[in-house]
Amino acid sequence: MKRLTLLLVLFAGPVQALSCLPPDAVGLYVYARDSDSVYSMVRGKLYYQREPMRPVPDPTGKDNGVAESPIRLVGMGLGLDGFTVPFDRDVTLSLTCLGPWCADIPVTGKEVFVTLRHDGDRFVIDQSACNGNAIEATQESEARLITCHRTGTCETRY
Repeated sequence: MKRLTLLLVLFAGPVQALSCLPPDAVGLYVYARDSDSVYSMVRGKLYYQREPMRPVPDPTGKDNGVAESPIRLVGMGLGLDGFTVPFDRDVTLSLTCLGPWCADIPVTGKEVFVTLRHDGDRFVIDQSACNGNAIEATQESEARLITCHRTGTCETRY
């Protein structure tokens, strides 16, 4: 029992620090819309040209590891009438760690919503341990996202 108590005390801080909200398409849209950075939103599929590099976690929590890899995104960008703008290009996948926890690599071949951060002449998909800018696309979440985009009524899941 003393060991369990000691473990809970030792890990209470890191566990509380990583309180993540579940992914939500409308939440991604609102974050991108309200950000100081410029974003584009795409519904499509990701294809890896090679296995993405993984960041190296820092167990001390003093530094966040980052790894960037090229990835292909093919789909439709969000326009005035919904996802109607063809998109087919290489983008940068940026995976980061928050202390000892690192981002998951998004799945390939499945429909996803992606917010792409504009960084000079490149588009970047930011993925962190707590959340990411590539999440599974569903019809229900797309309907809520389009309503948000067209009307400004944005109901997130959290």
